Amino acid sequence: MKSFASFATCILALTISIAQAQPPKKSKPRRLTVSGGVLQGKAINKVSPPYPPIARAARAAGKVEVQVTISEQGKVIEAVAISGHPLLREASVDAAKQWVFKPTELSGAPVKVQGILVFNFTLVEDDSKEPEIAPRNSKEYLTRGKARLEKDDAQGAIADFTKAIELDQQSFDAYYYRMIARVMIEDRDGILHDANKLVEINPRSSDAYFARGSARMLELDLDGSIADLSKAIELNPKSPLAWHHRGITRIDKGELDGGIADLSKAIELDPYDRYAYKVRGGARRKKGDLPGAIADFDKAIDSYPDDPEAYNGRGQARQDKGDKAGALADYNKAISLDPNFGSAYFNRASIHRENGDLDKATADFVKAQEDPRFTQQLGFQDDLSRKLEEEEVNRAIAANPRDATAYRRRAGLRMIKGDLDGAITDETKAIELDPRDAKSYDNRGILLMLKDDLDGAIADFTKAIELDSKSALFYANRGMALLMKGKEAEAQRDYDRCLELSPSFKPGLERQIKEIKERRAKPQR
Repeated sequence: MKSFASFATCILALTISIAQAQPPKKSKPRRLTVSGGVLQGKAINKVSPPYPPIARAARAAGKVEVQVTISEQGKVIEAVAISGHPLLREASVDAAKQWVFKPTELSGAPVKVQGILVFNFTLVEDDSKEPEIAPRNSKEYLTRGKARLEKDDAQGAIADFTKAIELDQQSFDAYYYRMIARVMIEDRDGILHDANKLVEINPRSSDAYFARGSARMLELDLDGSIADLSKAIELNPKSPLAWHHRGITRIDKGELDGGIADLSKAIELDPYDRYAYKVRGGARRKKGDLPGAIADFDKAIDSYPDDPEAYNGRGQARQDKGDKAGALADYNKAISLDPNFGSAYFNRASIHRENGDLDKATADFVKAQEDPRFTQQLGFQDDLSRKLEEEEVNRAIAANPRDATAYRRRAGLRMIKGDLDGAITDETKAIELDPRDAKSYDNRGILLMLKDDLDGAIADFTKAIELDSKSALFYANRGMALLMKGKEAEAQRDYDRCLELSPSFKPGLERQIKEIKERRAKPQR
């Protein structure tokens, strides 16, 4: 049976700084440069970090650098992750703290040593087998479930974690790992259920609230997510991930200042979190702080020069600033690092289009559409944007039930969702509140036409024309409804008037007329 396992190799970095433990006189700290191999040879106890299951489920991999300070006795007295995926850092730091070295001396005196340990996390195929002995209790089911989880057998893992829960209904770990397995199969209801149980079992656990806050992010329950992440921060104010995730959620909600503040706190707690720099850079770009955005993306690139997202983000900020050459260079770099990066192709296409190179722009647009990450991201952003706008317009109506504009906005959102009856109700309310608004009559006419109420649609388009006789669009819409009713002569008069007011309508009108006549010519079933 195939599985994914990890191995971690450790290399000590090139340069270390050494300070005298008890300097005999005031002098500048002395520095010593040695090869990584020499210091590696001084290690008398090496510990490789385990692959965190949540990191494996998220497919997190790569290099983690941990800066360590080694005492005069050879023990690691301080360890700080300075780069790498956030889900891999804690395990790397814990492992680094367990390393022991032969004491280092300089001129016969023991000294402290600073250096960098590098842990490489790689997902590789392994032929290891799960335990042959059938589990007999909750703990053993939990153990076998973890083994199955490491081999990407999410369904098998869920079955074992479920059995562990049946035998011990207060097993925090069983719910936690089952939640991770459910993340792998995108069972959002199950994820939220298990996260709720974590909070129920241990309401004082920061990790429980962090898990549920993250689950609520998946459900686009942004207020609930912020509440849970705030509780996680209250219980553990030194958790950079909780600050990080709350910052992301606030930005998604449109609270840019709050999101930037949270990400700044995450960076204060973990100055080497390049993900926080990237998200903060994106938020600063949205606020128009382009120098700040570029500085954040610079920091992310300094931390990890092979990050295509950082180059793409910096390219967008440079493009907004008018630096097309710099933006194009960044998009090219992002694509060289990830040849399937749809967002970078899309952004580069916009540069080509601005430069008048339409062939290159078209080619890049095609490449962008080939990346499912890009198309999924667009769909998610559209869903999120509509959800947030709907919440905003509902608040506006609750605050002022006589706001005709808010009803018109909600009608548009309901139309997009396919709720034609709800949209018609809102447009009717808008007309009641503002009976001189021609556009509301036109909008309701379109909705009635979609419901095949052609008489009602024609009446609304006629009212719109009475209120604004200079609108070519209103004549075009009434002409379409008349043609669908078979009143070709009346429709033609409206089309003529439309073209008289705006000749640019001609290609669209000709296409509409052809489509309507073809539909009417087909036999009705």
